[in-house]
Amino acid sequence: MGYLQRLELENFKSYKGKHTIGPFKRFTAVIGPNGCGKSNLMDAISFVFGERTQSLRVRTVKDLIHGAPIGKAVSSTAMVTAVYAEEDGTEINFTRKIVGSGTEYRIDNKVVTPQQYTSKLESLGILVKAKNFLVFQGTVESIAMKTPKERTQMFEKISRSGELSDDYDKKKVDMQKAEEETSFNYHKKKGIAAEKREAKAEKEEADKYHKLNQELESCQLEVKLFQLYHNEQSINHLTSELKAKSRDLDKLDQRKNEIDQQLKSKKQDSAKLSREMAFVEKKITSKEAELNKNRPQYIKAKEKTSHVLKRLESSKISGNSKIRELEHDLDEVRNAAAKYEEDVSGASQDENVELMDSQVEQYHALKEQAGRETAALKLQLDKIVREQNSEQEFLDQLKQKKVDLLAQQKHKTDQRTQLTERIEKLDEYISTNIQTVDKLRQDHDKMEKDINDANSRHSEISQLLEGVQGELNEAKMDKHESARHQKKQELLESMKRLFPGVYGRLIDLCEPVHKKYTLAITRVLGRNMDAIVVDTEKTGKDCIQYLREQRADPEMFLPLDSIQVKPINEKLRQIGGTAKLVIDVIRYNPPVVKKALQFACANALVCDGMEEARKLAFGGAERKKTVSLDGTLFQKSGVISGGVSDLKAKARRWDEKQVEGMKKKRDSYLAELKDLSKHRRKEPELQNLRSQIDGLEHRLRYSTKDKETTEKQTLGEISKELKIIKKELDSLEPKREKLLLSMAKRSEEITNTEKRMNRVEDQVFRGFCEQINVENIRQYEEKQLKARLERDQRRLEFNNQESRLINQLEYEKGRDTKGQLKKLEESMAADELEIEKLRGEEKEKLKLIEKDTTELEKLRLEKSAKKSQIDEKDLEIKEVKKSFMHHMKDVTTHQKQITAMETQLEQKRADRHSLLKSCKGAKITYEREANLIIDYSSLGRSLKQLEDPSEIRNTMNELANKVNKLQATLQRIQAPNMKALEKLDGVSSRFQETSAEFEQARNKARKAKIEFETVKKNSLERYDRFMDAFEHVSQRIDDIYKELANNPSAQAFLGPEDAEEPYLGGINYNCVAPGKRFRPMDNLSGGEKTVAALALLFSIHSYQPAPFFVLDEIDAALDNTNINKVARYIINETREHFQCIVISLKEEFYTRAEALIGITAEPDKDCTVSRVFTLDLTQYPE
Repeated sequence: MGYLQRLELENFKSYKGKHTIGPFKRFTAVIGPNGCGKSNLMDAISFVFGERTQSLRVRTVKDLIHGAPIGKAVSSTAMVTAVYAEEDGTEINFTRKIVGSGTEYRIDNKVVTPQQYTSKLESLGILVKAKNFLVFQGTVESIAMKTPKERTQMFEKISRSGELSDDYDKKKVDMQKAEEETSFNYHKKKGIAAEKREAKAEKEEADKYHKLNQELESCQLEVKLFQLYHNEQSINHLTSELKAKSRDLDKLDQRKNEIDQQLKSKKQDSAKLSREMAFVEKKITSKEAELNKNRPQYIKAKEKTSHVLKRLESSKISGNSKIRELEHDLDEVRNAAAKYEEDVSGASQDENVELMDSQVEQYHALKEQAGRETAALKLQLDKIVREQNSEQEFLDQLKQKKVDLLAQQKHKTDQRTQLTERIEKLDEYISTNIQTVDKLRQDHDKMEKDINDANSRHSEISQLLEGVQGELNEAKMDKHESARHQKKQELLESMKRLFPGVYGRLIDLCEPVHKKYTLAITRVLGRNMDAIVVDTEKTGKDCIQYLREQRADPEMFLPLDSIQVKPINEKLRQIGGTAKLVIDVIRYNPPVVKKALQFACANALVCDGMEEARKLAFGGAERKKTVSLDGTLFQKSGVISGGVSDLKAKARRWDEKQVEGMKKKRDSYLAELKDLSKHRRKEPELQNLRSQIDGLEHRLRYSTKDKETTEKQTLGEISKELKIIKKELDSLEPKREKLLLSMAKRSEEITNTEKRMNRVEDQVFRGFCEQINVENIRQYEEKQLKARLERDQRRLEFNNQESRLINQLEYEKGRDTKGQLKKLEESMAADELEIEKLRGEEKEKLKLIEKDTTELEKLRLEKSAKKSQIDEKDLEIKEVKKSFMHHMKDVTTHQKQITAMETQLEQKRADRHSLLKSCKGAKITYEREANLIIDYSSLGRSLKQLEDPSEIRNTMNELANKVNKLQATLQRIQAPNMKALEKLDGVSSRFQETSAEFEQARNKARKAKIEFETVKKNSLERYDRFMDAFEHVSQRIDDIYKELANNPSAQAFLGPEDAEEPYLGGINYNCVAPGKRFRPMDNLSGGEKTVAALALLFSIHSYQPAPFFVLDEIDAALDNTNINKVARYIINETREHFQCIVISLKEEFYTRAEALIGITAEPDKDCTVSRVFTLDLTQYPE
């Protein structure tokens, strides 16, 4: 047999430059310190014999060049040459060189293809794919720990039977896939058939429900049309009335404005007349003053004229006729005087003081004296009195004007008071209405918010309910729930109500933290899943008695006060791997049920894999209860529990629990929807509130406008008029005070003047008063003077006439008649001239008086006319005001009626809006509603002809009752799937498709199975290859193991799991170490595992052996005894069967070799550079 003679390396990894390693003996050991490049030598051998780059611990082939990993490659190429010597001494050079990013293969310096290169190596027994010439560092331990399936794969590579597996595996996968597809389509068809039956039943229910729903919709349509029709009639009627009332109100407003204008015009006329009358009164006062001034002058002129006339008449008497006339006149005067004295003698007897003639003469003399002495004072007094009288008349006019202004002021003040009271009432009304509106608006906002929240929540709950219902429909749990399970659940709920200590079933009180633990937790809990957790043993006994009374099935109870629970072993939480305590992967509520879970789970562990669970259960010194995720339970007693199908069926209880939760959610959502419907039904009430608010706000706007008009216009005008009146009154008072002050001062002057005159008179009449026994002359004058004066005046006149006549008579008798006559004629001529003059003056004064009197009379007539006109205007104003107030009352009444009608109209429109919303949803605005034309043709004529409100109301109640009965009937029916027909069509279509797919899949599976059976029959070559290698190895391994153990009692054997097709199953490998009983490979010590792995390696190498065998540190886990055994075996085998090159660090091993290859590391600042030394140990015998 040939062997590897030497290696030639150039710039390969740590071997810088050219190196020749060898010659290699039959048993050569490679030694050297760590990091010197021993493994790089192993990589060089692997590289030259065709190993892939990935197995050489580099990313790219260029990294194999010395210095390349640190970016300092010494060359662009590297090369390894293996010199192989055949038995006849012929050398074959195998070279692999790095060229660019690839490699070049050469045999004897001739470039060949990789296939040719590999084929040449295989001809020499060097199998590159099977790696029958290499054992890498750590491979021994990995071989010992391989799973049965991995061992099968290893045998497939060695026997090269795996090369024939592609077609077999493909056909088998196709067959399995076809069978799975057939099974899937069968179950799919079965499920769809059930869906079809269910959809058919749902369609029948939906048809029934649809028929009832149509009837309900028809009734609801009739109700809504009936309501809308009569609502529309009411709106039309109210609209017509409102238009008529509005027209009447416009007319009243127009008439009111006309009257208001008339009132203003008449007030202006009245004011104008008042001003004109005041002006006339002023002129009257002036004329009266002027007349009072002219009248005394006229009287004086008349008296003077009369005196001159008398004098003239007397002058005309001439001669004896004159004397006779005088005597005759004198007699007449004396007779008249005597007669007068007789007449007054009786009248004077009643007087207290009777003056004698001498006293009367004395009185007159004194009076004249007093008159002379007080003449100046008298003139002054007369002047003052005239001024006083003039101012008195002006004061009287002021008083009258003040009375008129005060009357106007009182009238305006009363008006202002009435308006102020009206404003206060309006304020009170507005304030009350604002509070009412605020309260109604708060109620409206709150109700609107509640309704909006209810609508929002309704939508949200409806979506949630739809989701839950969909999940329930998918789970198909609603209709498949067994009556027995339902009864047990009802009994449990009853026990919860009767006994407070009942918590519920254990499965309902906990759940896995993740779905992957479902099967494992179900397996561990076992029959405890359905156990009922109670607080005490007494509660459990009470429940058992209750179940007996109800003749119910027995139940298991877990009383928390009496169950015995082992404490949790905290060490198990730190065991590592994927192992966890089962109780740690369970979520529970309430916390008190933890004790029940501890009782059910104990210290059981859950692992991800079954193998890990098995090792954990039986691998240690103390056995443990473990379970894998697939539900396989390993008990401490060694019993292993499986059975996935039953376990999965039981594990579905967790899904049923979720369904129960979904049912509770559904019921909760339905109850909440029912409550929310109460809020949503408040929409008409909300509309009513909105209508009330709109009506009140409309009245508030009118009242506020009325108040503002009253305050700013009417009240403002009255206030202005009052200010004007007050201003006039204020202006009168200074005038009046000024007049009063002036008159008071003048009265004082009059009093002082009269006092001065009285003092003069008292002085003059002092003696006279004492004689007649009076205090003063005024007392006498006040009591008797008037009559006395008249008598005295007459007597005086008689005396004067008598004296004058006597004097004239004496004068006539004693004078010269001629001269006297001439003088008389001259005197008469002068008197006539004077009379003419005096008569002219008299006429002028009379004309002035007559003119003033006429003008005064005209002015008085004018004043009277103005006063009559003012009175008429006042009456007209009063009538106009009365008419204005009457129209204002009518306007207010009409406005109130219009407001009430508008409120009714708004209410009717709100009712219409609510009706339309209930028909079409809340998407119609008022503007669009006004344009809606509703078709009432489907509404019966009898329903349209109703007019009496009570009949309409009764008919509406009858229709509503009919709708309520239909709604109640529909509510009692469980809501069907309204898409049942669509669902049935879809399911039928899917059933046909699935049936076709099932037939197609079944045919495909039948065909795939036939093809697989054909391939299986034709796969004898694969079986032969595999079994050839397996039988060889299984025959050799026991002998090799015995040799390695150096003990015939040692045993090693291989066994296939699948005898018919061994390459599909695993290969079990077990060893019995000398002096020990059988144990699994996992329980062997490290050295025992290594020896067992070496036995397998050497037995595998013996099948199609390579000429050399390169081993990297296979002695790492061996003690000295085992090292010697392995070294002895290698020495024996290398003598005849193969060459062995071993990398070793142990002196006990490499000292037994024939040659040593020493490798050292030469220090370098950039990278390691390996140096090689060779020592032939055959020159040094033991």
